[in-house]
Amino acid sequence: MNDPVCTCRHCGAQVEAGVSFCGHCSRPLGRGRAPRALRRGILIGLLISACLVGFLVARAFLEKGFEVNQALDELHVAVSAAEAACSARGCLQEVLQAKSFNETARQQASAGHFQRALQSIQSAQGFLASARRKAAASAMLIADSLVQISAGSFIMGSFDVGFDHYPPHVVFLPAYSIGAREVSVADYQHYCQEMQKSFPDQPSGSTLQHPVVLVTWQEAKAYCEHKGMRLPTEAEWEKAARCGLKGQTIGEGDPDGLGRFAWYKGNSESQAHAVGIKAPSSCLLYDIFGNVAEWVSDWYAPDYYKTSSQQNPPGAELGDDKVVRGGAFNSPAESLRAVVRDRFGPESGRDDIGFRCAKGS
Repeated sequence: MNDPVCTCRHCGAQVEAGVSFCGHCSRPLGRGRAPRALRRGILIGLLISACLVGFLVARAFLEKGFEVNQALDELHVAVSAAEAACSARGCLQEVLQAKSFNETARQQASAGHFQRALQSIQSAQGFLASARRKAAASAMLIADSLVQISAGSFIMGSFDVGFDHYPPHVVFLPAYSIGAREVSVADYQHYCQEMQKSFPDQPSGSTLQHPVVLVTWQEAKAYCEHKGMRLPTEAEWEKAARCGLKGQTIGEGDPDGLGRFAWYKGNSESQAHAVGIKAPSSCLLYDIFGNVAEWVSDWYAPDYYKTSSQQNPPGAELGDDKVVRGGAFNSPAESLRAVVRDRFGPESGRDDIGFRCAKGS
């Protein structure tokens, strides 16, 4: 009986069954199409996997780069404002250290070393926090103390569809200065004596260090103008309030949260408190959120953001109410967001509305 044979699929020679290689052409025997298709499938799978891994790595790299660049922009604004504010508050050395780390982080980010850049940013933020503590301890909350906000663009508003702070839009503002704190009872009392005008009665328990309230928009405007200043625009207020924020609310990422920086419904015991007790923002602004809400110069229009100018917007031309920002001691935490807008008639004098002044560059 003859031994079983098979045909080589490469050269056509008859070879003994069961062998792995053809004795004539030395090429491997096999079932042909199935192994070849299998190998092709494995190769395609490996290529797809490599492309997917590359895509995920590239996306993670871009996301990290975006995170770092956003943090650098926020840090630059905070450092610039703190440098101007600390020049007379004994905390300039800490700010200069923060500035040095900021420059280092920017160089590291340019080289693609995003993790190192984030570490440098954290170091800069630590020095800024030290500067804020030193400023608060120095009791330099003097009357008319201003914080400089550098020129530049920011995103005003939010993606909250259906609200009056929609849509988000880019706004450019020239450099300006804004009051480090709200105008106090002592400030306004001195002004009334100087101008020989009546001083509005203040809520029970109010001291000279409390923010002055029960002041109309016209009265707040007159005070600022008497001081050679003005009320901030709504855009100026929001840019200053956003200084150093990762989101829209101060205290995000801080162990003590919102309560470290603001008096609001959750901790105020339904009353305003003396200015400057809570920690300041990254730009050394006290009570920018909470304690008392603040008049700004703009007329209120619910759809103004849809037509707002991108260059130093002045607000709506006409309206019935004036914009109020920042939330107050009786506001819930969700109202203490940089984008939230409120409004009242300019003749209104309320016990939860005060103001701070601003000045152009």
